[in-house]
Amino acid sequence: MTAGLRSLRTVPPVAVEELRHMPTRALLKRLEDLRGLHETCGDTDWDEEEHDAVKASGLIAYKDTEIWKQAYGELKTELQTREHVDRGGRQARRRAQQEKQRR
Repeated sequence: MTAGLRSLRTVPPVAVEELRHMPTRALLKRLEDLRGLHETCGDTDWDEEEHDAVKASGLIAYKDTEIWKQAYGELKTELQTREHVDRGGRQARRRAQQEKQRR
């Protein structure tokens, strides 16, 4: 059944201490994954066996659960401690535009 679990949209829970050691890129990917989960159990076409397997495995599958809310809150808290850096493309365009204005 583990092969079936891989095909389902789920996210494993991660301890807060582990989040602190993850690179920002990995945290942002996790944020994207958490946001991409189903809102509720009724939003899926999973059968009873798949629901039970996800519940037994401890994976996060729905946004309306306490485990999702806790994981999302912990992740957002950790991301708030990280420095925000503009994307390289945006900075390069901004510099190029400033150079044009100086001419």
